Amino acid sequence: MAQSKAASVSRAAARVATPKCVGPFPGCPCGGKFPFDPSYAHSIECQNKVVPCPLGCAEELHASMFERHLELCPMRPSCSRCPLGCGEEVQTAQLEMHVATRCPKRLLCCVLGCGLEVPANMMHAHKDECPKRTVQCPNGCGQKVLADDEHHMATCPRQSVPCPSGSPVFPCPLGCGLELEGEHMESHRAGSCGKRRVPCLLGCGNKFEAEVVEEHMAAHCPKR
Repeated sequence: MAQSKAASVSRAAARVATPKCVGPFPGCPCGGKFPFDPSYAHSIECQNKVVPCPLGCAEELHASMFERHLELCPMRPSCSRCPLGCGEEVQTAQLEMHVATRCPKRLLCCVLGCGLEVPANMMHAHKDECPKRTVQCPNGCGQKVLADDEHHMATCPRQSVPCPSGSPVFPCPLGCGLELEGEHMESHRAGSCGKRRVPCLLGCGNKFEAEVVEEHMAAHCPKR
C-alpha cells in the first residue's frame, strides 16, 4: 500500500515538473512539438526552417544548407577584379554585364566614325581630337568641314597659294585670311575683302563687314 502511494506521488510530481506540450509550433517545418518557450528558441535554431538568401539571389533554402549556399551563390562577391583593369570588384552574376556595358575601360567604336576603338572613359577627350570631328574652316571661309578634309583645303577660296610669279605675298590686314601681292592689296581691301566695312544699302545708317551686310538687310535692318 505504501509503495503504491509513493508511486502515485512520484507520477504527480513528474506531471507538475514537466511543462505540458502545446503541439506543433506554428511554422516549424520539422514538425517538432515543444512547450511554448522552448519552441520559440527552437524556431530560431531549427536547421529545417526556410530562410531567404541574404545576398539577394531570391533563393529560399533550409538553414542547414545556408553556409554551403553562400559559397556557391551567384550573387556572392567576386574574388577577382574586373578583367579589363578598371580596378572594381564585381559580383559574379554581374561580371559579364559590367564588362559589356558599365566598365569605364571597355572599348567602344568612335561615334564620329574614324574607325578607332577607344576606352569608354576616354571617348570625350577623343572626340575633341578625332580627325572626323567637325570644325570651322581654318581659312575663315565660314564652312564647317571635317578636320581631315584635305579636299576642302585644296578648293577653299581663301586657301593661301604661292604666287606663280614668285612675288612676295602679304596677309590681308583686315583679317579675311587671304594673302596677296602688294600691288593687289589696296584693290582687295577696297572692293572684294569680306572684312571691309560697308554701309547698309537700305539706309539705316549702320556699317557692317561686307560678308554679313546681306544678312543684316534680309533679317535685322529696321528699314527692310
